[in-house]
Amino acid sequence: MGDYLGVFVESAERLSEIRPAVSIFGSARLKDDSPFTSRRLRNLPQAFRRRFAVISGGGPGVMEAANRGAFRRALAIVG
Repeated sequence: MGDYLGVFVESAERLSEIRPAVSIFGSARLKDDSPFTSRRLRNLPQAFRRRFAVISGGGPGVMEAANRGAFRRALAIVG
């Protein structure tokens, strides 16, 4: 089975070193034009201006949009 708790703790410790950062998680099934997607992304420009890294699940939809925005601004991306 492996040491799942150990892996979790190690990954949490590594992610805690990425500061400042904002984490974005959401449904991979939502389209870019979804009202839910636009509401979730509303505060990202403020985070981008403050040079926050983006931590996401890396999937499509909200997570992909956050990653694209961070990439365009040459910010750190995890996900």
